[in-house]
Amino acid sequence: MEQSKTTADMLKKIKVSIATLTLSIAHVLERFETIDNNIQVVSPGAEQINIAVIRVNEISGENKSNIDSLSGEVAKFKVE
Repeated sequence: MEQSKTTADMLKKIKVSIATLTLSIAHVLERFETIDNNIQVVSPGAEQINIAVIRVNEISGENKSNIDSLSGEVAKFKVE
């Protein structure tokens, strides 16, 4: 009799633990869904930023080349 009561108590504790885990997992899944949605919203913006940074780097390289050329031309006109 005592053993069956102990077994019943353990089964009740297991049932409560399973219910708690189920709720916790549901909460975690909701969080992951929110994070996934936010990533999908931010992703295109991040891609546009990367494209812009690449273009700025290209323009900076072009500007450096043009400045070097201009410096060479200006040096031709210097009189000492």
